[in-house]
Order: sequence, then C-alpha cells, then structure tokens
Amino acid sequence: MSWQLLTQVAVFSVAVGVVSLTLTQAAIFEWLRDWVEDRSEFLGELFNCPYCMAHWIALAVMLIYQPMLIGTGPAWANWTVSWFTLVGLGSLVSGLIMRVFK
Repeated sequence: MSWQLLTQVAVFSVAVGVVSLTLTQAAIFEWLRDWVEDRSEFLGELFNCPYCMAHWIALAVMLIYQPMLIGTGPAWANWTVSWFTLVGLGSLVSGLIMRVFK
C-alpha cells in the first residue's frame, strides 16, 4: 500500500468522522436535526447518531472520490470493504473527538 493511498484514507477517515460528528452533535446544526426529526422519526434518528451518519458520509466520499483500498477480488467487494473501512475509521475519529472534548 502506497503512502499516497494511506494519506487519502487518513484524510477521508478524518473528514467522515468530523462531518458526521458535526452534523449530529454541533449546536450550529441543531435546527437541522430538529427540522428533520419533525418530518421523519427514522431520519431524525440518523441525524442524532454519529455512527449512523458516518455510513452516509462515507458513501458520499466513495461516490465522489472512489478510493479503493484493495486492488484484488471483485470490484463490488473492493468497493464495499473500502466503504466500511471509511465508516469504521471515521467512527473511531468521531469517538476520539467526543472523548477528548466532552
């Protein structure tokens, strides 16, 4: 695995973690969480759970940047592993941030 790929994974993971944490916990987006929750209980849950939101943020990252961490096997499997790796690492990042700042 190249340093460039490791750097991309690190940057994308931090971005996934920080964006998901910001959307679900920051006071600046409380109005958005309330608005969504008033319209849909399911989406309201999503907007209050950093781990849940990380799945969707990582999906957006995957669709836009298409980082592939593994080059072997079927493309759908490589894509899925890359997606869940970003979810996992992003969730670790948001968990560490929550632990440090709360």
